[in-house]
Amino acid sequence: IFPPVADPYVPAPCHSLLKWKPSHMNTVDFRLLTIYRQREPRYQLGAASGTVTVFFGWLDPVAEDLSQLDRLDGQIIECFYDPEWTTTEYADGKDWSMGRRTRGGWRYMRPREDKHIPNDQSVVKKVMKSIEDNVTQDELLASIEGADEGAPASALALAYGIGTPAPSPLPPGSPPGPPPPPAVEEGAALAEDFAGNSAEGTMGAVGGSVSRAGAPATS
Repeated sequence: IFPPVADPYVPAPCHSLLKWKPSHMNTVDFRLLTIYRQREPRYQLGAASGTVTVFFGWLDPVAEDLSQLDRLDGQIIECFYDPEWTTTEYADGKDWSMGRRTRGGWRYMRPREDKHIPNDQSVVKKVMKSIEDNVTQDELLASIEGADEGAPASALALAYGIGTPAPSPLPPGSPPGPPPPPAVEEGAALAEDFAGNSAEGTMGAVGGSVSRAGAPATS
């Protein structure tokens, strides 16, 4: 997760954060809706719109998942988008003869027994946009490495300060802030402010790293 370095902290959802995942790990929680025509089932995916569930798309499962999906009607399932998967979309009718095959679609992953509400359709659209953008790990690393080595930074690096020092949060003309606290010499005891605490809660310097007494220091 990359927060923009120039933006102030907000005590609410921050829409300018960059949350990166590989495309195949972008998943959505849908409500499974089983539809029957002539006693033959097909599966729809529902997303939330306010307090109701609305149709979002079709699910074309593999044969191995059918027995499990038959028990999950109305429940929340996690799906991922596969651009190479073939999905059949159906028009209204008395049977399933009016189907149209399209490339790309959602694939079933697992039930979400811990959830009772599907993702909102606005969230699904954002996930789809992230999948379409398809920022790869190589592109992300290239942005970081390019900025660190002094090369022209990409738009991603400029926006999120990747590989560049953070700008001063003080506006021009503001008085300087308080001086930084004095540096603690290596090996010095750090327990002065914790007098009276038990030994298990006392902090000390171990091998140049700060750790709780009795626990291994980490670098």
